[in-house]
Amino acid sequence: MCPSSPRFQRIALAVALAFLRCHADIPLAGANPSAHSSHAAAAHERPAQARVEAQDGDCVVRLFYQDRDQLGHLVSRHDVFGPANHEAGYVMARLRPAESQELEEAGYKLEIDAGLTAQANARLQRAPAQSAGIPGLPCYRTVEETLDTLARIAAQHPDLASLIDVGDSWEKAHSDGQRGYDLLVLMLSNKARPGPKPRFFLMAEHHARELATAETATRFAEELVAQYGTDPEVTWLLDYVEVHILPMANPDGRKWAERGHWWRKNTNDTNGCSVFPSYGTDLNRNCDFAWGGIGSSDGPCNEVYRGPSPFSEPENQAIRDYVRSLFPDQRGPLDDDPAPATATGLVVSLHSYGQLVLFPWGWTPSAAPNHDALRRLGGKFGFFNGYTVQPSNQLYPTAGTADDWAYGELGVAAFTFELGNFFFESCSSFESLIDPANRLALLYAVKACRQPYLTPAGPDVVQASVWPATAQAGTLIDLSALADTTRSRGSTPPPPAQTIAAARYSLDAPSWVDGVQTRGLDADDSRFDSATERVRTLIDTTGWAPGRHTLFIEAQDTTGNWGAPTALFLWIEPLTLTSLVKLNGFAIEWPSVSNAFYTVLRWDAIGANPFVVERNLPATPPTNSLTEPIVTGARLYRVLIEP
Repeated sequence: MCPSSPRFQRIALAVALAFLRCHADIPLAGANPSAHSSHAAAAHERPAQARVEAQDGDCVVRLFYQDRDQLGHLVSRHDVFGPANHEAGYVMARLRPAESQELEEAGYKLEIDAGLTAQANARLQRAPAQSAGIPGLPCYRTVEETLDTLARIAAQHPDLASLIDVGDSWEKAHSDGQRGYDLLVLMLSNKARPGPKPRFFLMAEHHARELATAETATRFAEELVAQYGTDPEVTWLLDYVEVHILPMANPDGRKWAERGHWWRKNTNDTNGCSVFPSYGTDLNRNCDFAWGGIGSSDGPCNEVYRGPSPFSEPENQAIRDYVRSLFPDQRGPLDDDPAPATATGLVVSLHSYGQLVLFPWGWTPSAAPNHDALRRLGGKFGFFNGYTVQPSNQLYPTAGTADDWAYGELGVAAFTFELGNFFFESCSSFESLIDPANRLALLYAVKACRQPYLTPAGPDVVQASVWPATAQAGTLIDLSALADTTRSRGSTPPPPAQTIAAARYSLDAPSWVDGVQTRGLDADDSRFDSATERVRTLIDTTGWAPGRHTLFIEAQDTTGNWGAPTALFLWIEPLTLTSLVKLNGFAIEWPSVSNAFYTVLRWDAIGANPFVVERNLPATPPTNSLTEPIVTGARLYRVLIEP
């Protein structure tokens, strides 16, 4: 149990009450609900069917510090998590009984969070009616269910999805394959459209207890394949981008979390610690960039143990090798060498919790050389998920992290999303808040991955529409949209909004594809002079082939930056010919549109050359017709719309 010295006597009662509440829905004498923190209140928002079994053990506390140096010392020695409250001077930490005693004797102020302490010492149990998912939290798939989902997506969508085994978990690598798991990446892209293509890498479950991360990544994959062909945004992204998703980076540790343990590390018990549940290596302190610095520990039983050497763990070796295969090295050897503005590729690692969008550096308070561009892209993510955007070190120092490594070694724009407010987030919060908000942020990440340091500086295009959305070739189409440079949130100070300077569209391919022509849109008020502009143009569809077409709309600001395109579908209906036998001959009719001209071809026999019956025949809406003499035998007619 937590220490019972005078400093802890009062709050130990609250912890005991929290344990009792896990077992009974009755009022408890002496309990004061107003004394519970917001963490404690939300800890009891689990679904009613999620019963837990209380266990004695660790304490979750508000651990107070005097300055950033002291905070750095604490995060290098203890299991610190969540957003640090720098104004109040405390951070949340889970402490073993010996750690609590040590800190108390050293003069640190600790305040127990009763609700989180109860949660940290509880074990999950499957409800009687639950048939799938983590016990008591059915919205989260287990490791096995997640890997099965990836395999099913690849099998059902072979034109879009490939399942790639990138390596083994620690258990599998050290048991001759008898235990443990493969690390599986789902690659999504339209295989019929050749590359090379920009790449986006999404990783989750680096820390085992962060349940929402794997489910967010898996649902994102499911939604992409489900919406391909029907949603124009998803369709163009999978046509022109490769999306690589690793939902389970730490499957061995995750299995302990699925039983209710706040397991953080992998399950390596050969590095000097074999004490349950303290063994393992923190995979997000084991990467080879600033490895061994403040924010990590050399103690094998410590929760932020960095491992005996950089990339010592098989999970991280697999991730390292795969990420290197995706992205070229685009940054110089010095810490202050920036990646070029035109660098390509984007990495997002999902963690929890804290409602944060973090970017390099974590190992130093100094600004990363691409700081402004990273902050600008983070502000786009913050616009969608509502999270605070900041460098990782502003939270607290970390060393050997995946995002510092990806950016530091390769120059790839790299981010960490800290999802939600709990490790074991309630299903109601996950499904109503976390998943939908971060789905939009991840979709923007896919949009921006071609040039992540440039694209977010340009305007977004929203409220795009085309009318009519289905028409015959030759119809004038009204295309309109809103160009907006103000869509940023979460960073302080926010980037200044720029003035819109231009807008354009392209047909059936984005503007950067070789040979694609673009055409301009005009400001509705005839002047490009504000941060938001309604833009519009009329499009002549004469000569367009029947079928589905995609319009790509982009906007530019006065500094010359083009933003990410927004796509719309437009359908051109094929001409439908009808035939009539009249007194004066054989007539064909077809629907026509204003200002069009038609050519009518006739074949008198299969394999014969066509005969031009009429050329440049003017339209006579709503229908055109042509009459020919009745003859014996079959004839084939075709009507072409002149360009």
